[in-house]
Amino acid sequence: MKKIILIIALTLPVVGFSADSQGKFITLGHGANSCGKVVQAYQKDDFLFYGSWVNGYLTAINQFLYSGQDIMKGVDIAGRDLWIYNYCSKNPLNTLRDATTALYRELLTR
Repeated sequence: MKKIILIIALTLPVVGFSADSQGKFITLGHGANSCGKVVQAYQKDDFLFYGSWVNGYLTAINQFLYSGQDIMKGVDIAGRDLWIYNYCSKNPLNTLRDATTALYRELLTR
């Protein structure tokens, strides 16, 4: 029980949420964090939680929009993370969700 309380206490400060611009859905967790935070984490080699969030977002796209196909086919994790970093460097006021949505749109053009 103490471990569960500790985990909750440690994750509460980093878990966030935000609505999309039309208020149609809520972004939970690290996806609500600013790109400024994402850039800082990437530069400190502390991108694991952000990368995991991106994995979940793209997994949902694979499941619900592409019937199990892989939108990331041919793209490795390092390339994906660098793409997110570059987007966020240019758009620090946007969120990780914005960056991941932009990545998804980029992957559609491939």
